[in-house]
Amino acid sequence: MDSSEINETLKAAQSYLQKLKDLDDEIKNAQAQITNTSEEAESNLLGNFSSLQEYIIKLLAKRKCELLDKILTAREEGITPLSNCSSIVKKKIEETEKLIDLGNLLQEGRIKDTDKGLEKFTKKSAQLGSLPEVPALKEVPYISFDFDDSCESDLADILSNYGNVTRIAPIQICQMTEKPGAILVEWQIVDLEEKSVDIQEFCLQKTCGDALLHKLSFQTCYQGVDSQYLVKDLKVDEFYSFQVSCKFEGSNQLSRWSLPQKFKTTLKPFSWKENGHYSMNNDCKIAKPLIDSAPILISDGPQFKVGYTIEFTILEKDENIAYLGIITDEKITKLSSINNPEGSFVLNSEGEIEVDGLRKSTHLPNFQKGAKVSFSCECIRDEKVVIHIDLNEKRVTYEWGVDKTKSFYFAAELPTPVWKIMVE
Repeated sequence: MDSSEINETLKAAQSYLQKLKDLDDEIKNAQAQITNTSEEAESNLLGNFSSLQEYIIKLLAKRKCELLDKILTAREEGITPLSNCSSIVKKKIEETEKLIDLGNLLQEGRIKDTDKGLEKFTKKSAQLGSLPEVPALKEVPYISFDFDDSCESDLADILSNYGNVTRIAPIQICQMTEKPGAILVEWQIVDLEEKSVDIQEFCLQKTCGDALLHKLSFQTCYQGVDSQYLVKDLKVDEFYSFQVSCKFEGSNQLSRWSLPQKFKTTLKPFSWKENGHYSMNNDCKIAKPLIDSAPILISDGPQFKVGYTIEFTILEKDENIAYLGIITDEKITKLSSINNPEGSFVLNSEGEIEVDGLRKSTHLPNFQKGAKVSFSCECIRDEKVVIHIDLNEKRVTYEWGVDKTKSFYFAAELPTPVWKIMVE
């Protein structure tokens, strides 16, 4: 083995060593993730169960007091009228005993004034036979404590199913694809046990920065049934982090959040190239002609390619004909009468379509103020490039004979200063 072979071997060994070190770092990160999340889960579990235990004890104590109060109330409400009856009965007993004693004294002749004693005895004896009304036992409270044995079983079922320990969140971000000024975030179900459960909706959140390194506050940017979402209006050369969750059918709570995923943007948003004949706003996304028949307005470089979707919003318009389209060469100077018809895909404000200078028979609706016109490009079978144009929930699709590896310009031709459009 000569010196050059040794050097090549050393380079290969260094490269191999670096890959091994990278793998070792990945293993350490994975171990740290397991350790940290398990400790956090254990802390959350202990805190939650402690709070739940205190809450249940408070509920039981509160219920016990409520039931004891009911017993005391029932006892008071039942005893009070009986106590009144008892007082009346005791008074009657006392009066009757005195009457009996008086009668005995009269019979024994032990009363000196017999006439007065007899008169008193006769008067009191007239009250005999009048008994106070006392309720029967079946009419007074029979206080008892009743409970349903099944409640204990129901409570046991609830508590036995309270909480869960999951190894991974049911929904995870599976892919992030950069678009100009945007990121297409896609997600999928990864927990096999949850795939049999219908999902009511997904929730995607984003934050600016690396959530894997820093504790950041997330904000919801999408809620719906789709499993992907194009997050727009992002700054260039910035890290963004995303996490996703879902609601299962019949539940009002979101599932556990996925592991945050970060992505750094590198593509600037779609924007127009300034040429002095248009006023520009919103970082050159909004353009308005300054003169009639202004020169063609093109993008700030070849920003459109296969896999992209671009959307034009008609902010202002008049009855003159305007043109929007995709072109392959920035040297094209007119969309309304192209000298070189090759490399153009154009739609005018009356819904007419021209591909490479050839008028198509299909029409789309006329442009209206506030309308959104989108051009999307994709490869189909045999790697043919097709362009879809969408307007007012209607779509047309045509093949376009261009190189799928190239990037293209988008362009507009606006007839008067009334017109104003925005590109996104």
